[in-house]
Amino acid sequence: IWIQNKENLGWASHRGLSNDEFAAKYAAYKEDNLMPVDVEAYLDGGVLRYSGIWVKNSANIQWIIRRNLTAAVYAAEFTSNSDAGYRVVDLESYRAGGVQYYAVIWQKNTNGRGWYAYRDMSARGYKNRWNGLRDAGYRLIDFEAYETEEGLRYAGVWRQNTGRPNWALK
Repeated sequence: IWIQNKENLGWASHRGLSNDEFAAKYAAYKEDNLMPVDVEAYLDGGVLRYSGIWVKNSANIQWIIRRNLTAAVYAAEFTSNSDAGYRVVDLESYRAGGVQYYAVIWQKNTNGRGWYAYRDMSARGYKNRWNGLRDAGYRLIDFEAYETEEGLRYAGVWRQNTGRPNWALK
């Protein structure tokens, strides 16, 4: 997906990075006030690789990025980061060495709009979540389809369109 850079923000995009290369890009871009907006992880010839997109953080939004999280670690960090006022903006799931991993980007939820992030859904479960959240005034901002031991699964992140769904007279 390409979007016009009307604000003329600095940005960077890299593919095929090793774990160490990704860590080096992360450190350099954090120093330059670029924040990650997308992370991908995939096997290339049996080797785990990463891709990422960073954009200038002119609004100084607080963010967190984590990779190679097991399901249990992701669940714990989901709770602690959500409780600290962060929301998921990008969620990735991948298998390496027979283990299901997650990579995630959180941003501080400065305007307080509602959001939801679900993972490991069947096709029917994903469709039901999508329909219910759409009807409640949420839009899908991130989608993921990935292989697991149990077969194809889906993840999604939804964001409240406006404050209207919280309107007392709805």
